[in-house]
Amino acid sequence: MKYKAIVIVVFSFVTSLLLLVPNVRASEVEIQAKEDSSVKSANPDTNYGNDNFISAGDNFGDILVSYIQFDISNLVHQDIESISLRLKVSYHTGVMGSNQLSFVESNWVEGSITYNTQPSIIEFIRQSIDPFLSVGDFKSFSLKINYINTGNLISFKLERSSGMIIFHSKEVGGTNAPTLVIIYAEPLITMEGIYVVLPFILVGVSIGTIWSLLIVEPYIRYKLKRKSS
Repeated sequence: MKYKAIVIVVFSFVTSLLLLVPNVRASEVEIQAKEDSSVKSANPDTNYGNDNFISAGDNFGDILVSYIQFDISNLVHQDIESISLRLKVSYHTGVMGSNQLSFVESNWVEGSITYNTQPSIIEFIRQSIDPFLSVGDFKSFSLKINYINTGNLISFKLERSSGMIIFHSKEVGGTNAPTLVIIYAEPLITMEGIYVVLPFILVGVSIGTIWSLLIVEPYIRYKLKRKSS
């Protein structure tokens, strides 16, 4: 009986783990922009916070820059694997150029920001060349995870070296809006996941019990019998 109990426990545990492993996956959280706005050098004191698009680039000498802000006060910071900024293309001139993203101060609001009141840059993030972006495409920028540790608000500045690109703003809403995408490493067991993993555990116990009774236990008895004879 002692060997039977040990065998059942061991095989049930191993079987349950094998059934659970394929179901461990990353979970995704999306946060839509709280504020966003373009600013224009041709009208340096004009605010464009109500527009349903944000733009970056050079429009015949008019330099366009956009700002995007997110409220991350309710974001859980543990077990984050990656963070990215996702934008949806509304218009593209087709002119080759690099999209330049920077991490900036969050001391601005979309209802008052202008070209003359742009926030300070904290860190240049990256640039990417996207000559083949089309209307409806999504553009993503990978971000450093430590950006979320700077406060309840985080902001980004979008520029373009040449040509012009236009993205949907938060006023459009839905999946078109600028979005912060956070990927978490989901733990093996969570309170929400108990109902999911319990069937696997029960199946594992059943399979482990049957396996041990039909194969493992007779083998152990056979080996013990040979050893004692």
